[in-house]
Amino acid sequence: MCTVFVEIMDRYVFDKKSCNTRRRQSDRFVPAREAVEEKRRRNSWPRPTKSCDLWDSKYLQQKKHAVLLYGVLGFDDELNKYEKQMIPAWPCVPRQRKYLAPADSILDLPRYGEADFPELLDWGSDNVLVAALGHIYHKWSWKTQDIIQQSTTSNQTMCCKFHPRAEYLALGTTGRRAEIHDNELSKCISNSYCDCDILLGKNYNCAITAFEWSPTGQSYVMGCSEGRIRSFTINNRPMSQRRMAKVAISLLRISPDARFLAVTSVLQDDIYLLCWPSFELYSTLVSPNWTVKAINWHPWRSALLGVGTVTKDIHARIVMWDVPAGRIAEYGLSDKNYYLDTMRFNHRSGELVVSLYNPNVANGNSQLVVLSDHDKAVDHWGDGRKFPDRVRYMIFNPDGTLLASATSDEDLIIWKFLPEDKKKKIKNKSFSTMPVYLDVTKRNALCILCTPVGTRLVMWDSPPYRRHTH
Repeated sequence: MCTVFVEIMDRYVFDKKSCNTRRRQSDRFVPAREAVEEKRRRNSWPRPTKSCDLWDSKYLQQKKHAVLLYGVLGFDDELNKYEKQMIPAWPCVPRQRKYLAPADSILDLPRYGEADFPELLDWGSDNVLVAALGHIYHKWSWKTQDIIQQSTTSNQTMCCKFHPRAEYLALGTTGRRAEIHDNELSKCISNSYCDCDILLGKNYNCAITAFEWSPTGQSYVMGCSEGRIRSFTINNRPMSQRRMAKVAISLLRISPDARFLAVTSVLQDDIYLLCWPSFELYSTLVSPNWTVKAINWHPWRSALLGVGTVTKDIHARIVMWDVPAGRIAEYGLSDKNYYLDTMRFNHRSGELVVSLYNPNVANGNSQLVVLSDHDKAVDHWGDGRKFPDRVRYMIFNPDGTLLASATSDEDLIIWKFLPEDKKKKIKNKSFSTMPVYLDVTKRNALCILCTPVGTRLVMWDSPPYRRHTH
């Protein structure tokens, strides 16, 4: 503990930083030699690229001029008719102007770059950010712009997730357990253990590497470093368990209607879709040509899964999986070499934010791209020599107007993603803005159904959606 204190005593979690504090100062007009590509060092004039990215400023300018030309020539009706015939990859209300300006705040995340798993950051519904680093987690309030609470865990933290109503904070740790802390008291109130050491017949303490709450907060699921998943009720009663892989579980995502659980593991090319909470195998998405980097459910659809992948020849691709309809569509983002590090849907606008990394540029080049469709970029940040660090994880604030990104250079960058809604919100107890949730919390199929007219209990024995697809 003393050694750790010496390493970070000059740095504090959520300390304010200036942009690119780790890079040496250079002439703003003359780039450093290492910031210029090898080919451009030898040739005074760069050669034009064969392809152009969707978010490239030149491409967007050409597209804008083409639209104006169609209008002048009287072809705008045909263009509108063509766009209406095109089926969007996901539902979205795209922005009309760009909002990704320079970062609103840049805070420090000491030792985040050393973490094995990126989900050590979360933004609760009470507008509080939490960063779990080592044995200590820190809560930072957006309202006060300061740390409001700190607490500790018994073991090193591997992941953390706020309860949907910010009543609890779950922390997956080493020592094969997940700690459930009371959010207001910042104190551990219960522990959930993985029993993989008993089932696998060896004396080994695994680590909880992934965690996910159900949409209603009545249950949760956790995954461990031995490839097992296990679910519990809010009262800490075991529900189901299953072995999914031989390596650590990296991502767990429960669909908005609480019918499906998407599971993937570290550096794997497959995604398992299970029925929630029985863990019966529903379907599998496998491709030998890619590695899964991110999975996220669209917040406006009952079960539309977005999958971010990277091919073997370093090309970023997005896969949209409409689970109820059984449709799968795959889209390439660029002909150039890009790694897809992470992605997330915005629950307010439905837009998809993707973090891309270009290894062919000197010192690398990381970019944030906002997509309204697979072929339409509506916002972008990362042009030129000033670009954000490589983003490992992203999370939105409760109203979806701010985006927090954690980088490999241990920066927490907060972006203004959308304008704030200045209209007063009318509280109506008989109306719920939540989508339809079907959350089974017991084996006798007790379900909670949240509808636009209120909340009611529904009982049935055998859900019709249980089926097995090979």
